[in-house]
Amino acid sequence: MNLSRRKKQALAVVVFILLGLSLLNATWLAPTPAGKPKLIAHRGHLYDKRAAFGRDTCTARFIRPPDHEVFENTIASIQMAAGLGGDMVEIDVAPTKDGKMVLFHDWTVDCRTNGKGETRDLTLAELKALDIGYGYTADGGKSFPLRGKGIGQIPTVEEALAALPSRPLLFNFKSKSPDEADQLFAI
Repeated sequence: MNLSRRKKQALAVVVFILLGLSLLNATWLAPTPAGKPKLIAHRGHLYDKRAAFGRDTCTARFIRPPDHEVFENTIASIQMAAGLGGDMVEIDVAPTKDGKMVLFHDWTVDCRTNGKGETRDLTLAELKALDIGYGYTADGGKSFPLRGKGIGQIPTVEEALAALPSRPLLFNFKSKSPDEADQLFAI
């Protein structure tokens, strides 16, 4: 019986500690944020998140029917996000084979474009020649309504900064290489 009483006491202490921690971590104790909420714009075309899950899933194959021809990580998308009230725009960056840095969402160009290979293995000229609308489909690959409409739209970081100089950009790296951060900092 003594053992049972100790178990109950230990359980009560654990419950008391958890309850105390929960109350101390409550939002009512947090200070009221100053200013208004900030909107960080991300992505361009809506896609079915239930079908397109996973880190390396090609979301271009799961878009909803497009209502515009603006592709993510392009000058037009950054300007559109700012025009719709985005306080900051998140962009994905990757180095090129010839030492430039471009905006592009995926590790490879295979999914979204008519090209093949990793972004870092292609030159800026090769990337600019690709059609970034090539792989977008809203009907499981029966049609590709954005093909031919994204040629030449992969911008450099410099082009993005020049297009929206007063809007903060949130840079998302596609690798863990500190060299890429140094490259971006130099730009």
